[in-house]
Amino acid sequence: LEGEQNWFPAYEPQKEVYYKMIDDLKAARDKFSSSARPLGVQDFIYGGDISKWKKFANSLLMRMAMRMSNVDPAKAQEVFTEANSSGAFTSNDDIAFIHYAPGPQGVNRNGLNDGYWNTYKYSRDCKISKTFMDWMNANNDPRKMIITGGIGNPENASTWITAPEEQIGMPNGYNSTNIRDVVAPGTLDRFTIVQQNFSMLNLKYLDWEDPYYLISYAEVELMKAEAALKGWINSSAESHFTAGVRAAINSWVYFDPDFSVPANEVSAYIAGRGFAAASNQDKLRLIGEEYWAATYLNDIESWSNWRRTGYPALTPTQDPNAFEGNFIPRRLRYWESEIGSNPENYQAATSRMGGDLFATRVWWDGGN
Repeated sequence: LEGEQNWFPAYEPQKEVYYKMIDDLKAARDKFSSSARPLGVQDFIYGGDISKWKKFANSLLMRMAMRMSNVDPAKAQEVFTEANSSGAFTSNDDIAFIHYAPGPQGVNRNGLNDGYWNTYKYSRDCKISKTFMDWMNANNDPRKMIITGGIGNPENASTWITAPEEQIGMPNGYNSTNIRDVVAPGTLDRFTIVQQNFSMLNLKYLDWEDPYYLISYAEVELMKAEAALKGWINSSAESHFTAGVRAAINSWVYFDPDFSVPANEVSAYIAGRGFAAASNQDKLRLIGEEYWAATYLNDIESWSNWRRTGYPALTPTQDPNAFEGNFIPRRLRYWESEIGSNPENYQAATSRMGGDLFATRVWWDGGN
């Protein structure tokens, strides 16, 4: 749309955008028809299975509803319960993955690998954070040796330490100077400390042909657990929590068969979380933490749900030179090109939302 009337678009209030997205998604869902021409192999997500697309739409509606639950609970409950009754995901077979073809060809390859600079070498140089590793250690999480491939020289597999109890996450917020103090102070250069002394990513989920997460069955069950606690649905929060955690752990086999976890280990982990005996507030914490773990490969969703719930409890890094201060950002700022090319409407939008800072909260981020 190149007409002059479209040169300087006004920004709609965020609440109105959410309402419109809900309306549009419902309309799209209701237009799916099994009598339409099938997409078949052109559909990289479900291979033309319309019933799964409807489940996908309802699962997204549930996510959108939960996102606004702190600031618009009545509308959130209405949207969530309608989507739930219409039919969301019921097993890991429904997970919305983008599926890719084998090999480094064209554009049909996993963006996670591209995000780690396309090569295994640089993927190995990326590390698991101390925050996540400490949480997995504290809870005896069976996903630990799925998430990480071990410690050692990334270029020499014979040096890799894969014993679960030996894994160490890389501390958050360190810089090129004080990282020396973390391991064997003064004895290793900074690069070697980072490269060889912290747990690296597991390359088995970074193949080009590995699937790319959009939304999972585990998320749906964990959202249902929260909805049950809120009284939105008449079912067992514990049953949904158990199903969600089990699905999150079991879904790793879609990346590699070696990621299978024995059922008894999964059950022991879930029992160890102590959901049944927890207070309602602690149950919300457990749901939030497990949602965080379940969305490990979908960082935007992890961040968004943390902003909504405050779980898990995270500690900001401390740096005297931190831009705007030491806190975890609540939003991203407008692009400079947008500020310069549409200044009047930019000013109107930022005045309405209370500023254009990393600390400025978006509409739905009103509870924690």
